[in-house]
Amino acid sequence: MLTGFCDEHIPAHSPNLGRRSLRKDNPVHRREKITHLSKSRFITGMQCLKRLYLLCYEGQLVAEPDEETLAAFDYGTRVGELARKAFLGGVLVEEKYWDHERAVAHTLDLIADEGVPAIFEGAFAHEGIVVRVDILERMPHSRWRLIEVKSTRCVNDAHIPDVAIQKYVVEGCGVDIAQSCLMHLSREYTCGSADCDLDQLFHVEDVTAQLRKFGKLLSERLAEQRETLARISAPNVAPGPQCTAPYKCEFYDYCNGALQTTQEGK
Repeated sequence: MLTGFCDEHIPAHSPNLGRRSLRKDNPVHRREKITHLSKSRFITGMQCLKRLYLLCYEGQLVAEPDEETLAAFDYGTRVGELARKAFLGGVLVEEKYWDHERAVAHTLDLIADEGVPAIFEGAFAHEGIVVRVDILERMPHSRWRLIEVKSTRCVNDAHIPDVAIQKYVVEGCGVDIAQSCLMHLSREYTCGSADCDLDQLFHVEDVTAQLRKFGKLLSERLAEQRETLARISAPNVAPGPQCTAPYKCEFYDYCNGALQTTQEGK
């Protein structure tokens, strides 16, 4: 049953990371210089620069996700797949995240094909930032609507940087974005079978105005994150509200355990 959940029920670990970022064998856990950002890394850095550094360079410290968190990731995947059904004739870019160059080439081919009404998981790279876009819907006059799908029933401030970084990269690649939206589950409609009314199940909300406000901060945030990744050690960020908001950090036990040890030693 797909009923959605509001942000106060978001799982412990950020849904932006997904299952692959929590695996210990993920390439980001190898000790090597990180030279690019991604959407998930950007969202991580928005919450805490230390979290970004640890995720990229000290992945062995990531706490194992619990069953509730893994179930939430799977739920989000199901919602995303269901959302695609609302765009008949859309084409999925099937290349995996590590095969980004081929994914970008495939995306460009689909953009050039005017018979493709929508692109799912389109891949883009600009200024060392790589993103995959949930849905790009073709509009008249060679313009596009960018749609980020969320398995929540509402839009909040934490969603805006997510859409903003995608828009920044996609437009940097020369794609004309007419509208940026967030597609989330409806508060009123519950889908209890395979025959969902997708028009009622999902609500598409235009967040273009919110992006304009955040756009003034985007370049500053990108610069901070690039400086963080160029460091030889993690930035000194004390535990605080950012450890649990908007998502509980996967390094919560590590950082707060260090704080407790420091306090006990005084």
